[in-house]
Amino acid sequence: MGKWLDKFPNDIQGSQPDSPDTMDSVAGPSSKCSGENPLPQVVEPPTAPLVKGWLVVYRNRVGQLCGGCDDRLNGTVKECRWDEGHWLVLLTNGATIPLSAITSVAKTDSTGLMLAAWATREHGYDSEGTNRQGCLRLPLK
Repeated sequence: MGKWLDKFPNDIQGSQPDSPDTMDSVAGPSSKCSGENPLPQVVEPPTAPLVKGWLVVYRNRVGQLCGGCDDRLNGTVKECRWDEGHWLVLLTNGATIPLSAITSVAKTDSTGLMLAAWATREHGYDSEGTNRQGCLRLPLK
């Protein structure tokens, strides 16, 4: 058996190809693929129209007015969330309402003191009239 093992390395060397298996260059991506699927651009959501702690008055599902300074439990903004093209307003009571349901807004300071209040139809959601998304635009009589 020892003679066979001595002969084995010689047999293996004799069966090796003349040229080694090496690669001179590595093929990169073809030009056909480059640029076809660019990475999607990250789009930042717009600036939230309402600030945490502000008070809102809105119409619930049956049309009743809710929230405001007399009903802070049901009308205090916890967060505004941009959701596929429209704003959702999360309230501290756990309810989520569309921005378009809000009829008026009150700006408050950090202690909850009301600093200003306005109707959204006339002044927008930010009081400047610049953020009226979802606002009914009826002619004033």
